[in-house]
Amino acid sequence: MTSESENLFSRFVFDSDKINNNRVHFKAFQPPKDMELSVQKNGKLKHDEIRDIGEDIAKKRNQSLKGWGEIKGQAFLYESLDITVDNNPNKGHTKITGWPDTVERQENIMKNLAARSRPVLVESNAA
Repeated sequence: MTSESENLFSRFVFDSDKINNNRVHFKAFQPPKDMELSVQKNGKLKHDEIRDIGEDIAKKRNQSLKGWGEIKGQAFLYESLDITVDNNPNKGHTKITGWPDTVERQENIMKNLAARSRPVLVESNAA
């Protein structure tokens, strides 16, 4: 069994209020109602390939990709969260599960994850 702790993952951000040059806002790591936070396993993907995956997701949502938070798998594991690479809907798609029931604990974890992530901004392609 391969450990995901050393792998890098990307949490795509579609709201400019949740990312800037200095940080990823903790709300970028807020789990949805189903408590399955989606991230992309970077693996051997190059920067442009990660961006293209994020752009495809943004297009399907009728949003624009602002950037992503890059984070090691060990950050999720440190918070006792589970990492499941399911490759659905795309190769490398990963679910982060095992979130606590209380909003307070969820927010603490979100803040810790944000603190351990590195912001990567998407350059505007305005013509």
